[in-house]
Amino acid sequence: MTHKLCILIACALLINIAVSQTTYNLNFSQSAPEASLFFANPSYISPALAYGTYGMFANPAALGYTSDYGLNFVFGVPSKPKLNLTVQAIEATNEHGAIDIPVELTLRDVGGVNFIGFSKKIGPVGLGIGYMQKSSVGIGLDVNGSETFNVNYQITQPITATISPGYDTTIPLTWNISAPINLSVNGGGAINMGKAPLFLGGGYNFGFGSVGLGFKLLKYTGELGTNLNFTGSSNIQVTGTPASPFKGSITGNAFLTDTIISVNGNGEFSANRLSIVLGTLLQAGFFKMGLSVEQGFKTTLSGNYNLTTLSISGAPDSVRIDSNFVHFVLPDSIYGRAVLSVNKSPKSSDTLSSQQNVSLAGYTELNLGISLSVFDLYLGGTLPKKREVNNAKLGVLFSAPLSTVTIRTGLLASFDYLYFTDNQGKDMILPVRAPIYFGLGGSYRTPLNFIPYAPNAQIDFGIKSNVFSLVTKFLPEDLEVIRDVTSPSFFSSLSFNLGIGLSL
Repeated sequence: MTHKLCILIACALLINIAVSQTTYNLNFSQSAPEASLFFANPSYISPALAYGTYGMFANPAALGYTSDYGLNFVFGVPSKPKLNLTVQAIEATNEHGAIDIPVELTLRDVGGVNFIGFSKKIGPVGLGIGYMQKSSVGIGLDVNGSETFNVNYQITQPITATISPGYDTTIPLTWNISAPINLSVNGGGAINMGKAPLFLGGGYNFGFGSVGLGFKLLKYTGELGTNLNFTGSSNIQVTGTPASPFKGSITGNAFLTDTIISVNGNGEFSANRLSIVLGTLLQAGFFKMGLSVEQGFKTTLSGNYNLTTLSISGAPDSVRIDSNFVHFVLPDSIYGRAVLSVNKSPKSSDTLSSQQNVSLAGYTELNLGISLSVFDLYLGGTLPKKREVNNAKLGVLFSAPLSTVTIRTGLLASFDYLYFTDNQGKDMILPVRAPIYFGLGGSYRTPLNFIPYAPNAQIDFGIKSNVFSLVTKFLPEDLEVIRDVTSPSFFSSLSFNLGIGLSL
C-alpha cells in the first residue's frame, strides 16, 4: 500500500503539470531608454547629432554647443502587449492524450523618466550633468491554479478476521482504490538586472567642431526571488472484495493533504563602475560626424543569495488498513468498514546560501555617428572581450526637416552577447539579448513667450514598438508545437515618449 500510494501521488503531480488548464504567466520586461530617446530625438543617442544638453551621454563634445542654460526632460509611457498561446509539450500516444501547456506571455516595456539633464555655458566651455533611466531586463513566472484528476488502481492486501474468540483467519482481498487528486500550485519567481548611468562632463567649441570629456558613474543592480509551492490532496475511496470462497465487501476512505515541494529564495547583487568618455564632433554644412570613446574601469560585483527547498523524501511514514471494524459472518461472509491511516510523507530540506564577490574587467566602447541631414547612421558597441557580455548597436534614421518641425522614422537594434572559447578551443558567441525597435518621432521648436525670459523650447515626441511584438501579428494560429496563437493588439505594442528641451 505504501509503494502504491507514493506512485499515485507522483503520477498525479506529473499529470497535473502536463495537462493542467492553469495558465502559466510568463513575463518579460525591459527598459530600453536608448530606444525611447532615439525616436523622441536622436540627439540623445547619435554622436553626430549630439547637441547641447541633449547629447551629453552620446558625445560630451555636444556640451560645447550648449546655450547659456539648458534643461531637458523625457518621459516614457509603458507598453504591455500580451501574447496567448498553447504549447504542446508531448504528443498524444495510446496511453495518454497530448500534453498541452497554456501560456500567457507578457512583453512589458518599462516607462518612466528616460532622461533628465542640465547644462551651463561658461565662456567657450559648456558643462552638464544628466541622468538616464536604468537599462534593464527581467524575466518572471506566475502560476496560480488547481486541477482535479481521477486515478484508479488495484492492490492485493489481506486482512485478519476473527471467526470466533481465540480463532483468527487471514482473508485475501483485492482493493479497488479511487483517488480524485487535487493538485494546487501557486507562486512564481523572477529575476531582473540593469544599470543606471549618471553623467558629468564638459565640452569646448572651436567653431567647426568641438571636443568633450565626461565621466559616467554606472550603478549595477540585480534581484532574484522565488516562492513556489505544490500541494496535493485526495479523498481516497477503497472497496475490498475477498477472494473465493469468501463473500461480501469492505469499504473505507482516507483524506490526505501534503506539501509535495516548495521553493523559496532571494538574492541580490550590486556594483559601482566609473568610466571616462572622450568625444569629438565635426560639422561641415549638412554633413556631421561624431565619435565617442568610453573606457570603463574594472570593478567588483558583490552579491548574495539564499535558496531553501522542502520536498518529499520518501513514502508516507504509515499507511495501514485497520480491520477492527470488519465483521465475519459464518460460514464465509464479511462486511464492515476499513479504517485507512495515512500520515504525511517525510520531508527533506536543503538550503543553499552564499555571498560572493566577482571581479568585472574593464571595457572599451566606441560609438560613431554620421548625419547627412535627411539620413543618419549610428554604429556602436564594445570591443569584443572574452568571458564578458559584449554589445553591438545599429541605428538608422530618415528625417524630414521642415521650418519648425522635423519628422523622423527608422530603427534601432542592439545585440548583447557572450564571447567565449569552448572546450574544443573554438570561439563561440552566445546571444543574451537582441531588442530591435521600429519607430517614428517628431520635434517642434517654438519660443515660450508666456514664461519669464521667453526660453526657446523644443517639444519631442516618439512612438516605438519592439519588432517581436509586430512579428507576432503575422504568426499563423497553428504551428507544429504551438497553436491557438492570439497576438497582441497593435496599439498595445506601442510605447510613447514625450520630451521637452529648454534653452536660455
